Amino acid sequence: MRIEILERTTCGNRPIAEEKSKLETEFVCAIISDQDVTFTMAPQGFMKFADFMFRTKAIKQRPECWRDVFFPEVHGEDGS
Repeated sequence: MRIEILERTTCGNRPIAEEKSKLETEFVCAIISDQDVTFTMAPQGFMKFADFMFRTKAIKQRPECWRDVFFPEVHGEDGS
């Protein structure tokens, strides 16, 4: 699922307001509208991060699958 940005000048207002962030609107808009950023319901590439955390001993047990650490509501999605 790709989020289409209709108003580049205000696209960051909602996330900034909801998070009570002090980030500049232009900075948030740049992140949201970046072609390399994709918003999905399920995580993408999480197991690479989990492997890194396990190797560096940030977590004691490596999850078998991304579904082990995410809400059941997204288990039917194609994640990684």
